[in-house]
Amino acid sequence: MAKQRIFITGIYRSGTTLISRMLNNHPKLWITYDSVHFMRFSYGRFDPVSRRGNAERLIKDTAERIARRYDMSMDAAAVMKRAARSGKMSYRSLYDAMMAELMSEYKPGAGGWGEKTNVCWGKIPGFLEIFPEGKAIHVIRDPRDVMCSYRDMTYEPGYSYLDSAFASLDAFQSATEFAKAYPKNYYLLKYETLLSEPAAEARKVCDFLGVDFRTSMLDTSKFTDQKGKWWTGDSSYVRKMNKITNKTIDRWKTKANGLEVYFVEMINRDQMPAYGYKLSGTDIGNADWSKVYRIIHENKILKERYLRWLKTGKGVEAYPSNPLAKA
Repeated sequence: MAKQRIFITGIYRSGTTLISRMLNNHPKLWITYDSVHFMRFSYGRFDPVSRRGNAERLIKDTAERIARRYDMSMDAAAVMKRAARSGKMSYRSLYDAMMAELMSEYKPGAGGWGEKTNVCWGKIPGFLEIFPEGKAIHVIRDPRDVMCSYRDMTYEPGYSYLDSAFASLDAFQSATEFAKAYPKNYYLLKYETLLSEPAAEARKVCDFLGVDFRTSMLDTSKFTDQKGKWWTGDSSYVRKMNKITNKTIDRWKTKANGLEVYFVEMINRDQMPAYGYKLSGTDIGNADWSKVYRIIHENKILKERYLRWLKTGKGVEAYPSNPLAKA
């Protein structure tokens, strides 16, 4: 079985796919993204998974979904045989078997696998329960830049993009908890550090994963997508990524208006300084505050998140829309 089992997650628009492509460039690792999504679509949804029928349903569900959405092929019978070798069916044996089978198809020379699923940091404890030897990488980014990037690419209506502020808050709050709970199996990666010091940060990540650093990890011309084609990046502002650059850092300073900055900082003000994100001190007048109030209370999602935040101080690990509805 695999030597490395890696789970990558983070807030959307934060460079999670970039780090997955860097690691996938390593000859000994196969890292997929936005495809298998075991922790989102499979984990805990086929209980009791020890029953053969439930195990078969889990495998079939995954095989059909990745074929339909990404044209990826997975031999369900072969996966069952791999899982059966481990004895009792479990989420561990099935997850490992599926990823090993896919790895043998798409990167047969690799010895370790991993996958990236955004907005799924709440499943890190579950992943590490399945694989106590596994490693989790959690990516965070300045929530003001997250908001701007998400605003400029999302299909969510109206001001729903401001919901990113609550997702960023939950990511920060969870990071504090996980760093203490899993000191050897959890790595907090800042988007800004990855872009400013890609080689140095890649070395640290490799040390964390127990693999040797390869300069090929920085070769953007070798980055591939789910189908093996050149991955040119998914920035909201750069059409093709020819190299890893820090130009997307602090775009909020020119891309965000005062109302947006105020809202994001209002929600994240207690967490941002602890993670190195200096508050701008932006304030707004009564007229703008009245607009903020209207925006919140005229948007069902924002109103729900805001009232929850006022009551509990908590963020929310979620997209504005439920990705399970799009499986």
